[in-house]
Amino acid sequence: MTATATGAPAIPFTYYCVLTYTASGTESLTSQQFVINCPAGLLPIISVSATGEPSGADHFAAYVGVYPGGTALQQASRTTTATGSTYTFAYPLTNNIGVNQSASNDNASIVGIAIADSGAVYALGIGGSSAAGGYNQTLGIWSNPPALGSSPEAQYGFVASVANNAPVEMSLKQAWYPSLIGSSFGLTLDTSSGWFIADTGATAIGTIIGKVTGAGAYASTDDVGGYGETGARVLVNFTSGVI
Repeated sequence: MTATATGAPAIPFTYYCVLTYTASGTESLTSQQFVINCPAGLLPIISVSATGEPSGADHFAAYVGVYPGGTALQQASRTTTATGSTYTFAYPLTNNIGVNQSASNDNASIVGIAIADSGAVYALGIGGSSAAGGYNQTLGIWSNPPALGSSPEAQYGFVASVANNAPVEMSLKQAWYPSLIGSSFGLTLDTSSGWFIADTGATAIGTIIGKVTGAGAYASTDDVGGYGETGARVLVNFTSGVI
């Protein structure tokens, strides 16, 4: 089955899936892999009947990916979805066997910074991607394109740790003024782009240490944002032990 969903992929997607049963928390062997070819604008729905299930089975788990063999658990746990009910795919897919995207305004238990963001369009294979928009847009991207493409980077959620005092470049939610240097910032998830941005109004997670410079860095229009502009690109340090 499929269901229309706001924010579903705007292009057709092929999903590779395997299922397991659980009985009192004990997981069965996996099913044979099966494929769901889903039209644009729709999300797949898996229904597992309780009729004919193995003795003692009470839940099922869905492992899904966008390439063969690259599946990851989609529900929060293997006992989240009861047999006799349905599971609707999330978009982008969830990776419950590794790291997942942080919630907006998190300030603890953050593993690192994603090497390949799920909001990018993967066009060049591993290590390469292209994104809509340009550097004058929020974090270099202005729209929310297909979120989990053919590259394994997004599915596995590779992250890079950040050494103490290592500067990181981010876009700033507030208008940029030099007086913000030394201010605390937190992480806010920008809903229009799907990227995290620095926000001086969020729970503190680090410090703004400077401004990314470029041609006309204080002009009203340039590639890194200028004086009084929102979305300007700043340099930040994360607080030791937070990330």
